[in-house]
Amino acid sequence: MPAANTTWRKSSRSAECTSGQCVEFAVLSGMLAIRDSMDPGGPKLMLTATTTNTR
Repeated sequence: MPAANTTWRKSSRSAECTSGQCVEFAVLSGMLAIRDSMDPGGPKLMLTATTTNTR
């Protein structure tokens, strides 16, 4: 689970975020965390480096 001081970045595809479908991501130790920027306290999707490199 990401720590409280984790730096989250907004997806470039969510720049305007007028639709309410906005995501943020954080790079953690060997993982990528994704969350709904409209619900930062809600659930996070955690992906491993292996998962994100799969095509």
